[in-house]
Amino acid sequence: MDGDRFVPDDDQRLVIDAEPSAMLLVTAPPGAGKTAVACARIAALARRGVPPARIMMLSFTRTAVAEFRDRIEALAADVPGIRAVEITTLDANVWRLLKGFDESREIAELFGDYDANIEGVLARIGRHEENLIAWLQQIRHLVVDEAQDLVGSRARLVLAILQSLAPDAGATVFADEAQAIYGFTAADDEGQSGDERTFLDLLAETPSLKLRPLELRTIHRTRNPLLREMFRNAREPFADAVAEPGEVYQGVRIRVEEGASATVDQLHKNEEFFRGLGDGDLVLFRRRVEVLLASATLCSWAVEHRVRMPRSPMAIEPWIGFLLGAWTERHLDHGSLTRLWEEHAGHALLEASGRTPDSAWRALLALVPERRGRITMRELRSVLSRSRPPVEVAVPECGTRGVVLSTIHASKGREAQRVVLMLPRSGAKNGNGDYVEEGKVLYVGATRAVRELVRGVGMGAVARRLDSGRVYHPTKPAGSAQVEIGRDGDLERWSPVSQACHGSAAMVQASQSLLAESVRRTRPLHARILGDGDFRYLLTLEDDRSIVIGRLDSTVNHDLFHLCERISHRSMRPPMQIKHVFLTGVTTACLPEDDPMLERLFEPWSRSGIWLAPIVRAFPKVWFERKAGSCQRW
Repeated sequence: MDGDRFVPDDDQRLVIDAEPSAMLLVTAPPGAGKTAVACARIAALARRGVPPARIMMLSFTRTAVAEFRDRIEALAADVPGIRAVEITTLDANVWRLLKGFDESREIAELFGDYDANIEGVLARIGRHEENLIAWLQQIRHLVVDEAQDLVGSRARLVLAILQSLAPDAGATVFADEAQAIYGFTAADDEGQSGDERTFLDLLAETPSLKLRPLELRTIHRTRNPLLREMFRNAREPFADAVAEPGEVYQGVRIRVEEGASATVDQLHKNEEFFRGLGDGDLVLFRRRVEVLLASATLCSWAVEHRVRMPRSPMAIEPWIGFLLGAWTERHLDHGSLTRLWEEHAGHALLEASGRTPDSAWRALLALVPERRGRITMRELRSVLSRSRPPVEVAVPECGTRGVVLSTIHASKGREAQRVVLMLPRSGAKNGNGDYVEEGKVLYVGATRAVRELVRGVGMGAVARRLDSGRVYHPTKPAGSAQVEIGRDGDLERWSPVSQACHGSAAMVQASQSLLAESVRRTRPLHARILGDGDFRYLLTLEDDRSIVIGRLDSTVNHDLFHLCERISHRSMRPPMQIKHVFLTGVTTACLPEDDPMLERLFEPWSRSGIWLAPIVRAFPKVWFERKAGSCQRW
């Protein structure tokens, strides 16, 4: 690397300049410039005459899709039609294949179980369905990112796609066995089923599919000699075929600890240190419950931070809800969006967005087509109301600034100037018991560091799960527990503007204004049940309970009853109020034009179908209460 300009080394150049028809398996260790090489490879293919529309890239995460798209367009801005390169996650591509080649399926079904959808595509490839195979053979080059993390049906699907390509098509597959951390047993809270083979396993068992091995060997992520040595040496234990699993883990851990420049204790014992971390620094934990505890601690200290972990709500950039919440016209053009932006110029929410009116308009155009210089709001609402927001306007982290708390799994593909790796106290026993896999987890976490690695101590809290997946931590006295609040779906989506939660449109407007002003603030909330047959928790500000910002979904109450029965007794019930809940971010919420819930919203949101919604996060201690009189659920 030369500043911000990408200058390939010899290994990288071999990958970038390979023939378009080459079938490559590229081993890319952390920090070896894999993302830059993948983007440069696609740009080179386009310059050599491969039509951009016939290049496909499959990425492991939605966040990576957006990064790849931006970098490829910057590298090949002079190539006509470069935006036509298909960059997508595997799950999104499966949805497209089913939607495009099976018109008999209902849309609701297509948004159903991803594994079932993948099996459906696999079956159709296995039957050599003419239209599907013909479409796959239009791909001139396929790029696959993080192939080591493909397991089970996803691994089989990528293998089937590779086998279905035309004979003169090519592929570039990036993988690193040392970073394969998703093939975990069910005891792990981030991985997938451990009894399924990985893509690399399947590839080794398929001699008919020959991929030429290449390796990226030079570490570019860091110039710190201590870190560079750790990046290289921490891989060595995985190559020892005769070592016991426990020895592999200890070998990795020793090398990771040697790469750390400092050591700190548990987070809650080091307020000054964690307050002093910079914006974007990563604090990595092995388990979800540790992230929840750490976030609750930082919230109690009023320290701004962000959270990144699976099953958190995927936010949509809030400038959309802020500007278009009162837009009731059927169409929107560039000039109208610019005027709306200028009317609110200088507002903290728009400043925090990092957008300009032009870039905001381009983001909307990436979601819906422009016709006669304008976009149709009905189509925009349809896209924004999907269960998974489009990557062009998705916000992967809850919060807008501060240190990032994350599980190691959710940090893959990221880097930070400073990484604080909170190591388990007792090795792999705090994970899933597989020492080799746990060694890979430590290796992935440690190699996120660019300038400095700090070694910390994990919290060691006992994590348990309800059937829904909600995490809880039993506490004393008996009949109490810390409970995760803020999972995807925990907030009733339409509640911030609904007639059931607010007395008037003026009250809604006050709430929306407060949300807009809270984009850079963490604010304490109060959750309470009002009774009268409605047992969903109403969310208000802690210091002004007349301001309602939304309502928790009934699934939260349902899970609390299940937890009550699990740790207490049927004569107990969830509390009427919960404290230590926090407003940690703001997102855009949306309903499509034909949704019946629109009738229950105040104007103008019932017509626009767009508004601001809070992002709520908490791991509060909940004391279950004894039922008065009857033991029936209230």
